Amino acid sequence: MKRTYESGSQKKKKRDQRQQFISKLPKLSNFFTGTVTAEFAGAGPSAAAEQEKPTPLALTAGDLAAEAPPITDDSPPVNPSGSGSASSDPQTDREDDAQVTVSDSTSPSPSLPNDSETHIVDDPALWPKLLTDRERCSIVKMGPVQVKDKDFPQNEKGRRFTKANYYILMKTGERVNRSWLVYSESADRVFCFCCRLFGKQKQQLSEEGFNDWKNLAMHLINHERSEEHRKNADSWQQLSHRLETKTTIDHQNQDITEVETKRWNEILSRLVAIINFLSERNLPLRGHSDKLYEPGNGNFLGQVQLMAQFDPVMREHLRRIQAKEASDTYLSSRIQNEIISLVAKCTTDAIVDRVKKAKYYSVIMDCTPDLSHNEQLSVVLRIVNCDLKRGIAVHEHFVGFLLTHDTTAKACLRYFWGT
Repeated sequence: MKRTYESGSQKKKKRDQRQQFISKLPKLSNFFTGTVTAEFAGAGPSAAAEQEKPTPLALTAGDLAAEAPPITDDSPPVNPSGSGSASSDPQTDREDDAQVTVSDSTSPSPSLPNDSETHIVDDPALWPKLLTDRERCSIVKMGPVQVKDKDFPQNEKGRRFTKANYYILMKTGERVNRSWLVYSESADRVFCFCCRLFGKQKQQLSEEGFNDWKNLAMHLINHERSEEHRKNADSWQQLSHRLETKTTIDHQNQDITEVETKRWNEILSRLVAIINFLSERNLPLRGHSDKLYEPGNGNFLGQVQLMAQFDPVMREHLRRIQAKEASDTYLSSRIQNEIISLVAKCTTDAIVDRVKKAKYYSVIMDCTPDLSHNEQLSVVLRIVNCDLKRGIAVHEHFVGFLLTHDTTAKACLRYFWGT
């Protein structure tokens, strides 16, 4: 007799195909909205500091150590798009005479979006090998960043870099800081700040970095006594002084750069405020169109247009976009999602810090299926704050969803700890 039902292998094959198809779909659970507090938004502490704002996050087992459950980055839902997915790519339609398409031609990282150069970070291993004059000036303005509050990793021989290497012990017993020594977290190596910027000779501290921790102390002593290092240190101090006193050859360009940097900081601060405002009220950011001054372009662009009527900074920004004087707008859906993620990172860090400081905490977990029939494990942290001035207060923080295939208590705990 012919079988009228599917075999187990056929069911498994269909289930795998369905899961593969679903995994490729953009999830609305990538973002979630809450209430943004002034403390998290950078406006200082407030009494409503327990209310969350949009936070992408996931849970891993290393952040809270032995004190509390872990929290990292991945996200529950804010639907930034009124008619589509929150993770959709920004549209790149061309501008026509009557409409202005919002798009971004470059990454939102640079301080000056119109500059084609890469964004300079404080990790020397990530700096370009061949630095331009503008990049060198930016790094000198930023100055050396010495990583000290970190548990430095051990190598295969059990040795590691320590913050004691930042200092040299004089014969008088005085400890003098080696301000030129910087540690790279990405490469687990140390670099000489001035030789990395001005060095012409190939040295480990100026090229690929130094990580022979056993011989580091002697190598640093020999390096700081070398003629090459002294010349580079002198060049560093001279450039730093000229930048401070604005006596460089291209000081006019430096002034223009500072003005542009300030202008973009003001624009981005306004965009962050708009996104926080909409997220607090659980309003969608995007609409059916991504063009300025077009009906149905969503709440975000609508708020930008409204602000431009009264704010000269935003008015000038939109004027440049309409006149095609700016290649970067920072108004696209991709930039909106990135701002949400960055704001969410601040919220995540604040929640983790509170859980670490709390005397008591508990974890609340529950499973519920989503529209694609995947079990979503919701995680809520409840903490008890004991303050002599404010008294005892209990607060709850929703920290995100975890995808689970087993709804038993043991499985939920295993998924929570990431094991």
